[in-house]
Amino acid sequence: MHNIGRFVAVMALAVAASSPVATQSGGRGMGGVIGITVFEDRDFRGRNANFRDDVADLRDSGMNDRIQSFQIAPGETWEVCEHAFYAGRCQIFFGQERDLRQRGWARIISSMRRVRGSGGGGGGWGGSGNERGLVLHSGRNFGGQTRVIIGVANDLRELNFNDMAESLRVPRGEVWEVCDDINFGRCQRVDRDWADLNDIRLRRRISSVRPWRQGGGGGVRPPIGNVRPSRIVLFSGTDFTGRSTTLESADSSISRSQVQSVQVFEGGAWQICEDSNFRGRCTAVSGNVNNIRSLGLPGRVRSARPMR
Repeated sequence: MHNIGRFVAVMALAVAASSPVATQSGGRGMGGVIGITVFEDRDFRGRNANFRDDVADLRDSGMNDRIQSFQIAPGETWEVCEHAFYAGRCQIFFGQERDLRQRGWARIISSMRRVRGSGGGGGGWGGSGNERGLVLHSGRNFGGQTRVIIGVANDLRELNFNDMAESLRVPRGEVWEVCDDINFGRCQRVDRDWADLNDIRLRRRISSVRPWRQGGGGGVRPPIGNVRPSRIVLFSGTDFTGRSTTLESADSSISRSQVQSVQVFEGGAWQICEDSNFRGRCTAVSGNVNNIRSLGLPGRVRSARPMR
């Protein structure tokens, strides 16, 4: 009977830890091992609930517009929003917040979701090693509204975030290009967090971003004078997949002719042709083309040159 009682007690604790339903607590909380634990009062007191999955509408939990403090598991990062379904003002947090009045977030949170990590890890930003995607913030020091971008975004106007970023975070091991113009014009590479984008002259100037597929580190690549050399990347598959070849100058006889998609870096335009020595069908490209057949080319490029 003693062992059965202990088994029931352990199972009850496990169910309580995984349930998203708010539970009453009169003492100071310690946060969930996984996820975010929210509290109705400051200093982790009062009614509380632990969430391990995204919550599009907190009304079902009884914690809508009630949260005044919370604790986030080490290695995780969560975004909270003032309206249901992640609408209105949103901000990313990690660690713990014992008084959300100081952040202007007390009693207004209506939805929240995990944007990084999946529990465990070494604490702090990027502790879990499971992060992915560039995070742009509309305020310095990682404050304000946020946008999490996983892939290519050639025009941030589509995300209502053009020329808004004042700081950014980059996951460990990733390198991104952040660009002054739409369609990847005047770009710089970043491989670490920047609390104030004014330090690299990009505060409120980012209009397009994309992962740097060629890898490598080096932080920010500074401009050479006022001129940035244009280059083109040719991919053997559509949507910028498969084997790639990078050109920084004209090539009249490209050895790998099978090309299904291209990216042009640092602005400018290139002429690409289906035959060597710039013969056959040719066209000018700038920015991204995820399928060159849409340009009337047959899926091969045998010569390419920058256009002045």
